[in-house]
Amino acid sequence: LNEKSNRSTSSRLINFGSSTYSGTDYFFTDSSVYSYSNGRGYAPAIQSWLFDTLIDLTYDTATSTWKNSYRFIEYFDANNNDTAYLEQRWNTGSSSWTNSSRNTYHYTTAGNIDTVSYRSWNTGSSTWVNSNKYVSTYDVNNHITQWVYLSWNAGTLAWDNYDMQYYAYDGNGNQTMQNGLHWNSSSTTWDSSYRSLYTYDGQHDQTSENDQIYDTATHS
Repeated sequence: LNEKSNRSTSSRLINFGSSTYSGTDYFFTDSSVYSYSNGRGYAPAIQSWLFDTLIDLTYDTATSTWKNSYRFIEYFDANNNDTAYLEQRWNTGSSSWTNSSRNTYHYTTAGNIDTVSYRSWNTGSSTWVNSNKYVSTYDVNNHITQWVYLSWNAGTLAWDNYDMQYYAYDGNGNQTMQNGLHWNSSSTTWDSSYRSLYTYDGQHDQTSENDQIYDTATHS
């Protein structure tokens, strides 16, 4: 993933609400409230709002009031790259926000995301527990060439391989191949799973796609 983008602040989403129609009138159901800072707004390249905080509310028809439901907090570096994403849930018993999950993002010097780590909150130990992560590599033209999906093994306290994809490009930067593999823990090797092949015309428009499933019997 490449986080570089032109971030627009001329128009920012600050509230989004939903309602249902009863047959005679509309009634509130939920609402989302956004807050921003440092001139951040919408990032077209990743089609996402770079908010500081997003709070999801649900409407209580019995009391005609809005109730906290979820809160999402984004963290950024000096280049406005999103470095962490925190999800919290509202605890009605303690009337406070409780951690739920946290994603962290690491970037290359070129601004490409090379590691995405996912963690969940352990309420018993009040600590973050590893879940899974993606590790990506890029070529000199910032094209992604490979990503590996790893799952955390709580027994060995180590990362286990799970899935991998790698990509090939032509001289014009068009993606010509996507190859998927799955980790075989018995043989400790990557087994081919599928691949997609693409061709292009002189204007770099895609003209064909050939999807293939790997045949384990013939190994082709």
